[in-house]
Amino acid sequence: MDYSQAPEIWGNLGNGDSIPQKKYFTVGTMSFVPKTRTFKGHIDWTDVSGFNGNFRWEYAFKFSSNFIGIESGTCTAIDEQGVVKEITRFGPVYGQGLTYRWFDKGKAEIEDMRANEE
Repeated sequence: MDYSQAPEIWGNLGNGDSIPQKKYFTVGTMSFVPKTRTFKGHIDWTDVSGFNGNFRWEYAFKFSSNFIGIESGTCTAIDEQGVVKEITRFGPVYGQGLTYRWFDKGKAEIEDMRANEE
């Protein structure tokens, strides 16, 4: 997930550090069901002593039929004891968006090579 545009109001991580620009889904928590275009995955915040009292965010979202955007979804915030603190719903119906950008592995590799040349 890209948090480079996260609002300042979100504050810092539990260890005092700034929010990372990127945080990857935890290996072993991701799933995708092609028939329903549904993705699920967790972002784990335990390595940074939590984030605003959250230690895990559980994402579930449905891609649009052309896979250009996200149709709808939720982010469930869970505290250190495993208690659900908040469920954020997103999509056009809820007035909140979760931006999705198609990952082009070939393009990313070229960009990495160019960055290493500098």
